[in-house]
Amino acid sequence: MEAEDLPLINAKIGLGRLDFEGYLDNEDSFSGWADQTVQGLVEEQDIAMDNDLSIQWETGGSQVMDVEATHCNFDGDDCYKARVIPVIFSISATEGYITGGQELYVTGNGFNFGDVVVDIDGVACEVIEKTNDDFTCLTGAADAASTTNVDTLGQYGATWEFYNETSYTPSAAAISAYSLTPYATKLLNSFEIPLDFEDYHGSYIKGWFIAPATTNYRFYLSCDDYCILNMGLNDVGTYNADDLTTVVEN
Repeated sequence: MEAEDLPLINAKIGLGRLDFEGYLDNEDSFSGWADQTVQGLVEEQDIAMDNDLSIQWETGGSQVMDVEATHCNFDGDDCYKARVIPVIFSISATEGYITGGQELYVTGNGFNFGDVVVDIDGVACEVIEKTNDDFTCLTGAADAASTTNVDTLGQYGATWEFYNETSYTPSAAAISAYSLTPYATKLLNSFEIPLDFEDYHGSYIKGWFIAPATTNYRFYLSCDDYCILNMGLNDVGTYNADDLTTVVEN
């Protein structure tokens, strides 16, 4: 390939192209019949519940394996390959009055996709102005003050905190995120991070698992070199021994 050529020349999610500049160069190669990961930046695009995937190599086309690329809900009646969802970046206030009448200004992206319905602790907040990147709503009156210092469900996705230059030694302390400051934080659409993202780093993913049905669940965890899966907190805010799964050198 020429010096400026990349292995992937036309990869798309929906109508948005993926840019691999800075992630790939002309010396990168991909082996056949093996799982491999590559990162890229996708163009800004409209909210969509299901987008097609397409990849074209410098040497020819590529088939998308529908079975591997398709994600479905528990009932199997809501499936997609790539989903673009709204996101919230900031909210102008985190406290107010039970009498209501307070304007809240929210920034983000994707608010033009359908109606925006806002509840503040179970009380409706009437949307009075909206664009694709922000909206303003007027809070309603509440019967009583909110209960504070409790865990609350947030927006769709899980929070990924990235910790740079952690110890290589496989230990809980090496990947513990509780006393360190993250190098970067981003929102994940799934409980998964890129393979071989960096050397000597730690990741901390946190979020809510909302069980769609009462049954037994199995969680698969794979990492290099050490990872822990914590499920649930007890009354004193620590993890129960039965709720811990540890994997070393997987």
